[in-house]
Amino acid sequence: MKNACFALIILVVALMFGCQQEPPGTETPVVPTIANLPLQPDSIALVTLLRNPTFFDGNYLQLSGQYRPIPLVVCSDEGHFSPATWALVDGEIEIPAAGFDGVLRRLADPGLPLIVEGRWQQWEGPVGCGRRAPVTEIWYFEVDNIVSPNPLTAGQAGEGIASLPIEPTPDTAVDQTIMTPVNVTPTIVVPTASPTGLATETPQPTSTATTSIRTATSIPATTSGTATATPSPSPTTQPRGVTPTTTSTATGTPTATADADETTVSIDYDDLFKETLAAGGVNRWSFQGEPGDVVYISVSPVASLDVSIELLDPNGATLVTRNQGSGGQVENIDQQSLSMSGEYEILIRSVANSSGAYAIVLLTDDSQPFVTFRGNINYGESRSNNSVAVDADDMWNFIGTTGDVVTIRAVATGSGNLLLYLLDPDADFVEEADENSPPNDEEIIDQYTLQQSGLFTIEVGEADFQSFGYNLTLERR
Repeated sequence: MKNACFALIILVVALMFGCQQEPPGTETPVVPTIANLPLQPDSIALVTLLRNPTFFDGNYLQLSGQYRPIPLVVCSDEGHFSPATWALVDGEIEIPAAGFDGVLRRLADPGLPLIVEGRWQQWEGPVGCGRRAPVTEIWYFEVDNIVSPNPLTAGQAGEGIASLPIEPTPDTAVDQTIMTPVNVTPTIVVPTASPTGLATETPQPTSTATTSIRTATSIPATTSGTATATPSPSPTTQPRGVTPTTTSTATGTPTATADADETTVSIDYDDLFKETLAAGGVNRWSFQGEPGDVVYISVSPVASLDVSIELLDPNGATLVTRNQGSGGQVENIDQQSLSMSGEYEILIRSVANSSGAYAIVLLTDDSQPFVTFRGNINYGESRSNNSVAVDADDMWNFIGTTGDVVTIRAVATGSGNLLLYLLDPDADFVEEADENSPPNDEEIIDQYTLQQSGLFTIEVGEADFQSFGYNLTLERR
């Protein structure tokens, strides 16, 4: 009798919970918060991205190029496919991409100019047909927003990029491709503002004629405990060699001050920072290291500042100290191997009670020597017969003042295809020049008005990552 009563009670409770469940399709939707919306992307050139893809790993970016579908592949037996389903092309430069494949294959002609936003990331896995498909490692761009054309309309013409056949063929060799049904269309949503100020997503109907692409709202990023990055007012790309990361301007109030042993600022591999150092002061920088890492630390001070570099291990023991130059001379720690995991510290000390601004970059074996600090250049000066190695960019610093109108000229002394960049005191890209081609390439940033005062950087690179020579001049009107 007791068992029968107990069974009856369980049945009644189960029925009560079953009645309280919401019918399918009526569940309360999860409303994304503003914090989940993507950040303002950095706009960069494809050549910049491919120069060293690890620099931009996980970064949210904006890219421009022309659409090219990657051929679909059908395997007669077990198939293995990468996430890349199409490509973004700029001249001879091409990067694999994923996202919106069904929409693009249905509505976009090969060669259609696109501006897209998404995240640059790495994928590794078998690619090909059969159990012996080789393991492949690729970098690709995961697109979550098509900025232009928006809306995407059927029949929009491209520029006739040679397109590989998109009809699947059995047992075709695979090269960073994926089998995706052409008639599958991704869900497309447009964030809209709700009365409470939170972002909500409104589903948009799929159409064979036009497609409305999601437009993301940009929310500035803040990071507690580290320097805060403030985007430049109108950036269009980034320096190729490193990932610029803001700490403070050379003359303004820093977001995180590292002077006088008070604060330690975090720095990552391949980060470029700019900071000021008080007379007799010490700036502390920290980074996470692992056994086997080989690090390169380079510091380029202004002429009024003489610095020393000291590297401490996670136990606080000094690994190496460098003080080989005088005021304005670049100091380097080269090929320092790390033996343990943990937080390492870099101490930048003022020598002889000097003071001023400096730039610092932390590189590894994978990224060195993509940036080479060459020192300072002043208004009215030239730097001639500069020779740059393969896979390296030169960086020159100068002090500028708000309102200065500057002209920067780089002239190739050989067959190099030059790229010319200007970085502001926040280490943000503000201007570039890549108008001409070899031979005798000459690139000019002409009469650019500086928007702030502090330590500016000129970066000179070669588009095809080859060694090159050049002459550089800096003028103020």
